[in-house]
Amino acid sequence: MIKVRIRGSDGTEQATTALVDSGASENFIDKAYAEASGIRMQRKTASRQVLTVDGSEVAGGPVTHDAQIHLAINHHEEDIRLHCITIGNAPIILGLLWLNLHDPVIGWKNHTVKFHSDHCAKRCLPSSP
Repeated sequence: MIKVRIRGSDGTEQATTALVDSGASENFIDKAYAEASGIRMQRKTASRQVLTVDGSEVAGGPVTHDAQIHLAINHHEEDIRLHCITIGNAPIILGLLWLNLHDPVIGWKNHTVKFHSDHCAKRCLPSSP
């Protein structure tokens, strides 16, 4: 779990946490959290099934909505689209799609996340690391 700041379409910024999960194929936001936080959700043109690690469908059924937010982790900032699902134990999940794009260096012992990739130097950070 990492501390993040998010801002939805209404411009309100709030602090929350995100689970960095290499077992999740994509990026998600909890539907109930999004609704309670006033984050606008958009209906997808086609619903998508999301499966858990045991192959069963996630609680709440297929993904019918997504949300566009601004996400900040310290000085790292980006606009990101998240699939809206029922998560329950974390407001946001940053999955393999996010990990592959940003290629962060995770310090497991010290609980740190550092961004040194070319992608982040060009698009997510105020200055190159």
